[in-house]
Amino acid sequence: MIHHQYKPLNKHTLSFYHHKAIPVEDPLESFQSVTHLLKVCLLALEHTGTSFSKTIPQPYVNIQQTLEFTLQLLPYEEMEFLEQLIETYGGLSALLTEQETNKDPES
Repeated sequence: MIHHQYKPLNKHTLSFYHHKAIPVEDPLESFQSVTHLLKVCLLALEHTGTSFSKTIPQPYVNIQQTLEFTLQLLPYEEMEFLEQLIETYGGLSALLTEQETNKDPES
């Protein structure tokens, strides 16, 4: 069970990561999930006074860990692929220009 859940982060260090699948339907849903986590952290930061909660004595620690986790959820590989795809088709300006010329004049 441990071998299925934990993977070495780097074979030269003693760091591991917990391998967990997060079901999402598409990249947009992934971005929305990250956005929701960030918004919750922002709301929590607004209300972290001296009497935040007896069960959460250090809210900033929890918020920091959530923000670090959220950073790991950002789809960097998908963005790199999108960048490569855009460059393959001549760059963003070429794609936007092509889109403008292909618009239906009737619309």
